[in-house]
Amino acid sequence: MTIRVVFASDTKRVELPAGGYGVITKGSHWPAEDPIVLAHPEVFTTDPRYGMHYSTEPAGYDAPIEQTTAGPGEKRNVRRPVPDDDEAAELRSELTRLGRDVDARWGVTRLRQELEKVASAT
Repeated sequence: MTIRVVFASDTKRVELPAGGYGVITKGSHWPAEDPIVLAHPEVFTTDPRYGMHYSTEPAGYDAPIEQTTAGPGEKRNVRRPVPDDDEAAELRSELTRLGRDVDARWGVTRLRQELEKVASAT
């Protein structure tokens, strides 16, 4: 039998299901389906750093880990690429011809700046 485990990312005083209060201690590990975990998901993580024991605190131990994908029901603020207009296409073409690497996300302003850098370097 496998038990999914989560780790407390903070210490927090919480009300217990049977009444009274208890303390969730940072670094303690809990079954993911425990009623306390389900009632307080903001205190728990699957990140194992919070369950580690160590003799000296590792660099970045408390640094947040960036989540690269949206969670269930979460919407990300993502800018959709705007279709190239004629000027941007011309600037990209010119920069490429001059041997510069061009990032497809660059807009007209950035493309102009890059072209100015190339022109001032010659």
